[in-house]
Amino acid sequence: LFKFIVGAIVFSHIAGCLWYVVGELSESMPSAEQCCTEHLTAPECPDGGEPDKCDSWIGMNYLFGKPIISRFFTALYWSVTTLTTVGYGDVSAYTDLEKIFAVLMMICGVLGYSTVLGTVSSTLLSQDQRLQMLESKLVTLAYFSKTIGLKYEEYRRIRRHIEQKYLDQHRWLQSGGGNLQALLSELPVGMRSTLLSRMHRGKHATVDFFRLYSDSDFVAFVIPCLATDYFDKFAVCYVKGDYAERIFFLVTGQAGYTDVSLPEMERTTTRCHTDEKGGQAQWFQIVRKLAEVEPFHVLEEGSTLGELEVLLNIPRRFSCLTYSKTEVLVLRKKDCLRILAEFPQIASKVYKRAREDYEVAKQARIDSHHLENGE
Repeated sequence: LFKFIVGAIVFSHIAGCLWYVVGELSESMPSAEQCCTEHLTAPECPDGGEPDKCDSWIGMNYLFGKPIISRFFTALYWSVTTLTTVGYGDVSAYTDLEKIFAVLMMICGVLGYSTVLGTVSSTLLSQDQRLQMLESKLVTLAYFSKTIGLKYEEYRRIRRHIEQKYLDQHRWLQSGGGNLQALLSELPVGMRSTLLSRMHRGKHATVDFFRLYSDSDFVAFVIPCLATDYFDKFAVCYVKGDYAERIFFLVTGQAGYTDVSLPEMERTTTRCHTDEKGGQAQWFQIVRKLAEVEPFHVLEEGSTLGELEVLLNIPRRFSCLTYSKTEVLVLRKKDCLRILAEFPQIASKVYKRAREDYEVAKQARIDSHHLENGE
């Protein structure tokens, strides 16, 4: 909006200056000394001026002898009323040169007005569609929360998460991923790399997965399918035994694998709701209980979470908790399998690396159990 306003002011200024120059250059316009400053008869004109030659917009508006700033503001006034298609008519074209220039400005005004109107309408429509999608999800959340008796603090926390996700993300990357991939496939390698480096603000560059598998075609398929998600401190990414449908790439923060299962988390939540009164106290109690869970394997920034279960189509082997405010890039299972099917050589490397990471985590769990048992 700011750029549009500045552009409109600059263009109106240029058009006003040209309008003033056209008035000065009009063939039928005599010099200021020859032209009368009022519509008088020929004998009354000073210096023998000729009233029939005072027919430029400058002369017809009695601007001869006036300060140049007064002429400028009159020219600027004419350019704005013409370009905006208002056209009051109090400042008009009189000479042939002025009429030609005025016609050109009218055409520019109509084209510019139509372009601006179409752009603004399209922008407002796209924003309205996104806000309608967000509102629909929030209404669904409110209805569901009321139905199941969800505590207000928990409802508000989920609502903030949804709002942040839908208002901060570039949703067009997900909705138009197919078209974006078609565009990327037509670009030269250099241009494609430049464009990909800008997506998701370059967050993927910090992830080890994209450093290991840096094939430009492979990356061009994966990045448009990524979505950004956020977790609070001591939040649950997924639980042991869950159906694996997403791979997480840790951009910022810290996460860890634990053996805490869903029934144990439910018992923790139940105890908190029983022991405390008030939603805020209950939530902090739940967070405190989860904070007591020690991870047997810590995952730092750049790590990949939960890839093996997605690739092998098996339930989650571990639970995953966050130990700080965390930002992740998310790749859905259907997109992952579809892309790997297109790149079998890379797929074999991804499977191999996922198994190696799983073995490291598995060994870390064994070592952790040995330490707990004093072995």
